[in-house]
Amino acid sequence: MQTNIQPLIYSTRIALADNHYQKTKLAFEEAQMQFNSNESYQEVMATTGTTNQYISDLHLQGEKGKYTAQQCKKLYQEYMQYLYVLKNRLEQQKQPNYEAQVSQYQEQAKARIAYYKT
Repeated sequence: MQTNIQPLIYSTRIALADNHYQKTKLAFEEAQMQFNSNESYQEVMATTGTTNQYISDLHLQGEKGKYTAQQCKKLYQEYMQYLYVLKNRLEQQKQPNYEAQVSQYQEQAKARIAYYKT
């Protein structure tokens, strides 16, 4: 019962979040929770895809009064680490289709985080 309600709770919290940064953090939190609770790879990849969609739309320089560039950078670093761990687990479990998707997310995140190295 708990696992059936949890996605609804996160969806509601995301919808009600004040700004895009908060929506991204909540989506990422849900993906991590599913990953750590050993949900099916399909579920983990669905929430990871949602996180990737939200994080890709963040304004990297922040938004005045909403979130800072430092918060955004930290979230991207945490997301990159999560993708690394997820990809390793997928490799161990021989899930090549999902590995390819995570590799694509990693490339997108690397390109975006390169913004902070300038």
